[in-house]
Amino acid sequence: MTKNNPKIVTIFRVKNEGRWLAEVFKSLKGLSSEIIVLNDNSTDDTVQICEKCPEVVKILHQDIPFDETRDKNTLYEEAKKRNPDFILTMDGDEIFPPNIQHILLDEIKNNPQVNVFEFQTLFIWNKPNQYRSDGIYQNTWQKRLLRMKPQPTDLHFDTMPYPGNMHCTQIPQKSIGFDTPFQSKVIFLHYGYYDENLRQTKFKFYTKKDPNNISFDGYKHIISDDSVLAGPHGMEFNILPEGMYIQNIDNSSDFSETNIQNDYSQDVDALHISGLKSYIQEIFKDKKRIIKEKDNHLEQVIKAKDNVMLGLQNSLEESSVYIKKMKQMTKDKDHVMLGYQNSLEESSVYIKKMKQAIKDKDDYLEQVIKDKDNVMLGLQNSLEESSEYIKKMKQIIKDKDD
Repeated sequence: MTKNNPKIVTIFRVKNEGRWLAEVFKSLKGLSSEIIVLNDNSTDDTVQICEKCPEVVKILHQDIPFDETRDKNTLYEEAKKRNPDFILTMDGDEIFPPNIQHILLDEIKNNPQVNVFEFQTLFIWNKPNQYRSDGIYQNTWQKRLLRMKPQPTDLHFDTMPYPGNMHCTQIPQKSIGFDTPFQSKVIFLHYGYYDENLRQTKFKFYTKKDPNNISFDGYKHIISDDSVLAGPHGMEFNILPEGMYIQNIDNSSDFSETNIQNDYSQDVDALHISGLKSYIQEIFKDKKRIIKEKDNHLEQVIKAKDNVMLGLQNSLEESSVYIKKMKQMTKDKDHVMLGYQNSLEESSVYIKKMKQAIKDKDDYLEQVIKDKDNVMLGLQNSLEESSEYIKKMKQIIKDKDD
C-alpha cells in the first residue's frame, strides 16, 4: 500500500473462522492498512491467526448474547478512532479474488463523488472454483465500503426486525450515499456455504434464532432447492476462470509472512494479463446474463402485473355495475317503503273513520232502542187506558139497560 492510497480500515465480527482467515487477510494486502476484529468467543485458532497478522491493530473479545447491530456499532466506533478515509466491512468467510486490489483502488480514485461502494457476492459451493448462480444467488450485491468524509458524527447501525438484530446491513442504514451506491467490478468470494456441513450448521443456527421467518422462506435455500428463493430449475452453478479463485482453500491455514508473500507471488505469476482480461470479460458476460435474466423476469412481472391490473379493472367495473344495481334496488325499495308507509297512513285514517262510523251507528241504534221502548211504553199505557175506558163503557151500557 502506497502513501497516495486512501486509508482503509477493515472491520470484522468473527466466530470460529480460522479455516478462512489466513486467506481473508492475504486478500486485503495492499488494500487495507488496518484491521479491527471483534472475536465472539471463538474456540478454534481464530485469535492466533489474527495475532499473527501485522495489519490487525486491535482484537476485541466478548462472550455475551448475540446482537449483530450492537457488535457492528462497537466495531464502527473503534474504526472511526483510526481516522480512516474509508471503512470496509467484511465477514470472516469472505475473500477478495487474487490481484484485484488495484481495480478497487482505481475505482476509488476515479470516483471521488462516490460515498458508498457495493460488491457482488459469489457463493462458493462444494468446489474452490464453483459458485451457485440460481435464484437469489445469481445477483447478490452488498454495500461494504463507506467513505467517511461526508458522514455525520453520530452515524450508527440501526436495529433490525429479526431476533438478535440478524441480517444487519454492512454499513449504517442512514449513511450518506446509501441509496446511490457505486457498483464495483470487484467481487467477494463467500465461503460460508462452501460444504454441506457448513450449510447445515448455518441453517440450524438461523432456524434456531429465527424459527418463524417468512422473509427468507425459512432459510431453506441454504440446504435445498425447495425454496421460493432458489431458481426455477433447481440449483445451478458457474465456474470461475483459472487464477480467480483460491485453489488450495481447503488446506489454507498458515499465515506466516513468508507464506503470504510466496502465495501472492504464485498468484501474480499465474494471473498474467490475458487471465485478468479473461476474468473481467467473464464477469461482464455473467453480469450481462444476469441483467438479461433480470429483464426477462421484470418483463414477466410487468405482464403479470398488467394481467392483475386488468383483472382488477374488470372487477372494479363489475363492482361499479353491481353498486349501481344495488343503489337502484335501494331506491326502488325506498319508493316501495314510502308507498307502504302512505298506505299504512291511509289505512290508519280509514280505520279511524270506520271506528267512528261504528260508534255513530251504535249510538244511533241505542237511541232507536230507547225511542222504541218509549213507544212501547206509550202503547202499553194507551192499551191500559183503553181497557179501563171499555170497562167504564160496559158499565154505563149495563146501567142503561137496567
